[in-house]
Amino acid sequence: MSKKPTPKQMDEMFEEWLANQEKIKPTIKTEALKGKIKKELKQFQSDEGIKEYALHHKWLEVKEVVKKYPKEELKEVYNRIWVPKGISDYRRLQPELIEIRDNLTYEGVGFFGERYPVFTNERDNLSDHWNILRALISSQTHDGTFGRSIRFIVRDRISQKYLGVICVSNDMLALKKRDDAIGITNKEWSKVDGLSKYSVNASSLIPTQPFGRRYFGGKLLALLCLSNVVCDAWERKYGDRLVAVTTTSLWRNIKGNVSQYDQMEGYWENLGETTGSSPLKPSEPLYRLMRQWMRENYEYDYWFHFVAKAEDGKNLQRDNKNRAINFCMKELGFDKDFYTSNHRRGIYFARLYQNTDNFYRGEITADQLIPKFDNSIEALTNVWRYGTRGDKTNKTSKDFRSSMTKGRIDKQLRDNKFVKFEKPDWYLEDASLTFEQMKKKRLEDVGR
Repeated sequence: MSKKPTPKQMDEMFEEWLANQEKIKPTIKTEALKGKIKKELKQFQSDEGIKEYALHHKWLEVKEVVKKYPKEELKEVYNRIWVPKGISDYRRLQPELIEIRDNLTYEGVGFFGERYPVFTNERDNLSDHWNILRALISSQTHDGTFGRSIRFIVRDRISQKYLGVICVSNDMLALKKRDDAIGITNKEWSKVDGLSKYSVNASSLIPTQPFGRRYFGGKLLALLCLSNVVCDAWERKYGDRLVAVTTTSLWRNIKGNVSQYDQMEGYWENLGETTGSSPLKPSEPLYRLMRQWMRENYEYDYWFHFVAKAEDGKNLQRDNKNRAINFCMKELGFDKDFYTSNHRRGIYFARLYQNTDNFYRGEITADQLIPKFDNSIEALTNVWRYGTRGDKTNKTSKDFRSSMTKGRIDKQLRDNKFVKFEKPDWYLEDASLTFEQMKKKRLEDVGR
């Protein structure tokens, strides 16, 4: 059987699966489900409502995380968050990337490119630590990834404290502005085994706080996801060479049209904003009801979205969760305008080679690629520290902007606004709040 079964093979696979399933009785009433969907999504359809929508999902996510992990482990992760002790601590940081693997064996790659095993205590599951950090240090919810992905914890090798989390995954298929910038068609990009395999989506670049806001921690992660460590890990795991990275800035418009990817033109190019509308996804409890309703009423479609596998063991339906939601919404009679918003995202594209576009257009081969910049951890970290100008004294506001973290610290010192000994941002206590209490406490933090 080929990787993509024929229609006849699909029918045979479905019938074989169905024959082994117990007959189920319908438990989800259609009209009741429609009412729940209307009630949940209608309140989030305004421009201001999109912030409440994101916060509502975060509130539910925090509650789930608190139930899932022991209190001792949550406390352990909190205690490992990096907190500056002095103004110049950014000069001494030595970031390392630890690739999260399923078998609980980890490898670190240090500031100078050295590789070494990461030894942990028996109870110390860094995969859990990644999940906990991803959920409790940011207002952004984590919807997971589909298909291929690699996760990293970023920490300071000297103090062993956490600086943030990175996840790269399958790149986005439909981004016209990116395709136009390269000079290709979307058909070339998105077809099976097409050009998208040479790129990844930086789907999570989340710094711990106060590292993010005081020391441009988000910019450090945005640089490190372009590093040779990430590229080598991807090629080692999946066999494809990376020549570019794509990402979207979720809250660029809410944050005054600025993003952690801005002012890094030699690394990240701003391609403008998405042209389509963003879907309003149901909360996880509501999604589970929709999935069960789909199982009870559309057995073949349920099987195709969640069970069917290709010869290589991968799901036949890519992005199955989002596609299943769209299927249910359509079959329940909801117009697409009801569950989409006009919220747009900023598009950013990082070319890893000077001639990345030429490679995508088929004008050169992989052995002719010319690196665009030094993507070692040491070099990228120094760009984060001092910008491209190096460690020079700043005297004008323009210099502040071009000197990255040093410029940010110098400006805060000049304006007497630097804050010492801040506690880490941590969403753990929010699990005990009502949603109304959560809004009062956290609504202005959305996008941080």
